[in-house]
Amino acid sequence: MRSERFEALDMLRGIAALAIVTRHFPWLGDAPVALPRSYLAVDLFFVLSGFVIAHGYGRALAGGMGVRAFMLQRLARLGPLYLLATLAGAAVWLAAMAAGDPAAPAPGHWIAALIPNLLMLPAPPMSAALADVPYPFVGPAWSLFWELAVNLAFAVLALRLSRRVIARVLAAGLALLAVAAASHGSLDTGPYWSSFSGGAARVVWSFFAGVALYRWRPRLRPGFRVPGWLTTCAMLLLFSVPMTMPGGAAYDFACAAIGFPLLVLLAADAHDPAVPRAAGRWLGYCSYGVYVLHGPVLLMLERALSAAGGPPLASLGYAGALLFAALALAAAWAATRWIDTPARAWLKARLARPAPLTTRRPAVP
Repeated sequence: MRSERFEALDMLRGIAALAIVTRHFPWLGDAPVALPRSYLAVDLFFVLSGFVIAHGYGRALAGGMGVRAFMLQRLARLGPLYLLATLAGAAVWLAAMAAGDPAAPAPGHWIAALIPNLLMLPAPPMSAALADVPYPFVGPAWSLFWELAVNLAFAVLALRLSRRVIARVLAAGLALLAVAAASHGSLDTGPYWSSFSGGAARVVWSFFAGVALYRWRPRLRPGFRVPGWLTTCAMLLLFSVPMTMPGGAAYDFACAAIGFPLLVLLAADAHDPAVPRAAGRWLGYCSYGVYVLHGPVLLMLERALSAAGGPPLASLGYAGALLFAALALAAAWAATRWIDTPARAWLKARLARPAPLTTRRPAVP
């Protein structure tokens, strides 16, 4: 895998993950006070994923890396923190069940959801506390399901991804994206069984748009460079448009179809001073942990406040949101540093295989 890093892309990913955190804070009222369209961060994640995976694995797949080896690498990347978050979320629900919390699921539903979720598969539709939720312990994991699905498609198509094939995939993905936005009234689709198929529509266009950006980057590069922090500010502005704005579905479609690919293209060549670059690297380092762990962190924080006799988290407003974000970042950093990094190193060592001997070419020192 190639080692070049794109610090501005890391910053985009890290701030987008924190935007998702603000979305899941229990704001008082019908919609989040901050960044009402932060659900679009998922579309940005898919574009980033396509770009980075084309950069990191494109040549390896073209050079003979098999589909199985590639998917094992992806599972090794996504699996450790996902399993940690799933077990943490399941433990919080188990404690709620033991305490007789009326909002807790029935034991049978808890087990029926946990078994497939541990395998990164969606739980079957159920009633009561787990109604319509494919990943009740790690809510954002629905996007990981579609991420792995499109990763598999990319690996299978890797040797056939000519410009014509990519163009056809992009055309199909754009049509699916338009249908999803129009039928749902927005692109806030995928987290529930009632909208789960919307995740497929979102991932096809965005992921392969990222692949195309990387492949065609030499021709698409603008003749100027912008600061990386500016692309992050532009992303936050896109997330800030109120849900009450007319034409919301068309706006979401435009962001996913044009806005986010453009931001990724600009950020890939962005320049920043040392401090923003370092911040970008750190935020990128924590971003996946923030994404998968913030749900269990929220459940634990709410239960801790309740047990201590404190006020409901929602009543704390922006102070509560900042506390939640800080705890999510701290948990993400610690889990990435002390659990994910060692686990991935162990898995990488187990997955590595010595190169087969051949008499066709001499060995290269």
